[in-house]
Amino acid sequence: MKKFYLPLISIAAIAIIYFGVNGVKAELSPNKTEVQPTPEVSNIAAPSPTVNQTKLTLRINAGSAAGNYPVSYKEDETAYQLLVRIASINHFTINATNYGWGMFVEGIGNLNNTRDISWFFYINGKISEVGSAAYQVLPNDLIEWRYHEYWIY
Repeated sequence: MKKFYLPLISIAAIAIIYFGVNGVKAELSPNKTEVQPTPEVSNIAAPSPTVNQTKLTLRINAGSAAGNYPVSYKEDETAYQLLVRIASINHFTINATNYGWGMFVEGIGNLNNTRDISWFFYINGKISEVGSAAYQVLPNDLIEWRYHEYWIY
């Protein structure tokens, strides 16, 4: 009977050693991937999609409407339409007359043209060579309305 148990004990010992060592190797193996449960995250808002908005600025240099007004660009909008849009949003008045050749701005906010001082329309720092109703604004334009004396330049 001792002969019968000895080979059985030997096989059991070899099996324990073999599977025990290979089990350790499997745990140390870099190829083994453990799947961790993902914690629920409820306090982080999902990022909102960003829309590339092109801006432009309308600047008024004097009177009750004076200020810089950065706004979103609208395709096919004229400088005069931009002025009217800004006036509507910011609750100031525009006094203008359509003479057939274009709109003539006579007043912005509390300042109206006089014999000596008038509103002048500038595009990117230069006095415009066309009327505000004829100029279509472009992305990143600086449209200015300056109240000053007329001079020949």
